[in-house]
Amino acid sequence: MEEARQSKRPGAAPRLSHRVTPDDAKSPDPSGRGFRLFPAASFRENEQMTLDWPNLGAGAIFGLPVGIVAHWAYVTMAKYAERRQLAKKYRGLTGSYANYRVQGNGVYEETGGRIILQWQRNGSFTEEGLARNGVPEWRGVIRMNLDDGGTGKYRNVNLSGHGIQNITYMPETGYFSVMGTITSQSSTGPFFHEWRPIKG
Repeated sequence: MEEARQSKRPGAAPRLSHRVTPDDAKSPDPSGRGFRLFPAASFRENEQMTLDWPNLGAGAIFGLPVGIVAHWAYVTMAKYAERRQLAKKYRGLTGSYANYRVQGNGVYEETGGRIILQWQRNGSFTEEGLARNGVPEWRGVIRMNLDDGGTGKYRNVNLSGHGIQNITYMPETGYFSVMGTITSQSSTGPFFHEWRPIKG
């Protein structure tokens, strides 16, 4: 009787007919105002979260090397795929090229020299510039991209001079347009050449 009087007392909180569970906390509020929320203490008897620190530590220790290896494998495969594409595009350009000097007025002057290009498995060309008498004057390396462009670095054979090259390949003619800069001499401007394949 005393319990009944207490339940009808004005302002008294309603008694729950069952034990509160986590599912109750997630259930909609019949009043339409959202979800019913209960103090976290209501779940302490049923809910307990534990962390397995040894296993977490072991996962971090072994997971890091696996991630590094996976990243290395991805980068390696990407570089391999790029080298295959470069080889497909440029490998057939190995050969001898006549060297033409581009004058300031746009006239192409044949120098009598030759350029020897040799494709390498690492995705680059070795280049060798020969004088009119066939004596090597300079050697270098060219790295092309898939957009018909490339950059080269060369060094003179018997002198201390060296420089860089900006190269454009023209598929419609098979020519290479080259802008060179002598980096060993700060006072010199760029020079322009065109390499044309020697057939036969």
